[in-house]
Amino acid sequence: MATPETNDPNVQLQDLYAVWGGEGLQKGLAPGLLITGNVMVDRSYLENPRNVVLDSKSNREMFSEWARRTQEHGSKLVMQISHPGKQCPVSVTFEPVAPSAIPMRVVHFRPLFWKPRALLATEIDAVVASFVQAAMLAQSFGFAGVQLHSAHGYLLSQFLSGFSNRRTDQFGGTLSNRFSLLLNILTTVRACTLPGFIVGVKLNSGDFLSGGFSRDEALSVVQWLDETNLVDFIEISGGLV
Repeated sequence: MATPETNDPNVQLQDLYAVWGGEGLQKGLAPGLLITGNVMVDRSYLENPRNVVLDSKSNREMFSEWARRTQEHGSKLVMQISHPGKQCPVSVTFEPVAPSAIPMRVVHFRPLFWKPRALLATEIDAVVASFVQAAMLAQSFGFAGVQLHSAHGYLLSQFLSGFSNRRTDQFGGTLSNRFSLLLNILTTVRACTLPGFIVGVKLNSGDFLSGGFSRDEALSVVQWLDETNLVDFIEISGGLV
């Protein structure tokens, strides 16, 4: 629903979230926590051509109005920030990126997605920076917090999965190494945002692949996230394509 080409949250999208946030609803309802659909942190890599993108080129007024209208009745709006990794369709790019050059597992989806190339170490640093920039901008635009999307086969969950991540550097191999990208982003986001800014993680319970991210690994990551004291909430989901 974002604006074509600029990928900003237009009035149509603002109207929708304003209703969800309580505009026009019967008085007396308790305000809630709303989590947006996945907002892309890098406009070169989109999950869909009409995704909302938050970066230095984004329209401050449109984002601020999105946050204001959703929250004016007491609800809190948390922005889900995401990078699609290999799940970036050919309508966006013929060179998607991923932890390793492993194509989509589900064969009938492969014509929609080009085989990815493995990210360079310097590019991983840029991924961290893009997530942190999005979090800082979301805070400055009035959002209550951010949720890092590390589920559904997008980039952060690709790093966690032994199926998608075959790296031999500090970001691959053991689960703790595969977790290091998510941990790095969380640590830096916390360091660059104000106290009280909500930070959450959407995490796969498993990606249901042989050699992939397992339930036991998910439980370990949940424990590690809890021990870091960096996150306010964890949303559990699962699966990928």
